Amino acid sequence: MRIYDEYKRIRYYFYDPILFPDEKNDKATGLLEYLEFYVNMSTIQMQRLHADDQDIDRAYNETGSNSKDTLVAFTKYFGDIHFCLICLDKVYKLAYELAEYLQDPVLISIVQNYSKLDNYRRARNALEHMEEKIIKTNWFRSEFGRVSNDTLTLNKTEFKIDISTLEPVYSLYDEFIKRFNELIEPRKPEIDKVWSAFKIGMGLSEDSALE
Repeated sequence: MRIYDEYKRIRYYFYDPILFPDEKNDKATGLLEYLEFYVNMSTIQMQRLHADDQDIDRAYNETGSNSKDTLVAFTKYFGDIHFCLICLDKVYKLAYELAEYLQDPVLISIVQNYSKLDNYRRARNALEHMEEKIIKTNWFRSEFGRVSNDTLTLNKTEFKIDISTLEPVYSLYDEFIKRFNELIEPRKPEIDKVWSAFKIGMGLSEDSALE
């Protein structure tokens, strides 16, 4: 599982308030910041779900199926599934909005290639609107109570509680970073030249703006 820390470097070159003071690029890096945040949150949530699974087994084996410890363990599991789906949905939404906002054909193509990630929106919506489903149908309760081979099927969307779920998320973000590296490459020499001289004059380290 990965934790990314690319945003600060990309912003340093993509939006410079003096040399490249384009407000659009400023807002675009805001979208990139939260895209990276939710990619990392997806990783953290998956780690939590694996820990939750162990907690459920331990509580069940030590205190029984009807104990408060087992209830708490299952409640944590439910909450972490819900938030993990929110994170996965947010990753695709932010990637889509960033590509559309910049109207960059490469970024737009990347998002289209990972359109299956938008399926998590259906599962998230099922949880967000559970009160309607519980009242009008019985499928929500029956579906949410069924997990097979670490896979939850909810609103015709499979959510596998496994690292494999995160692979397309990582691939999408890797491709976004690759594209942003291409976009900032022409700017780097000018920015480095100007700010390097400024940092030397101020007695700062070369990497101080990125720390």
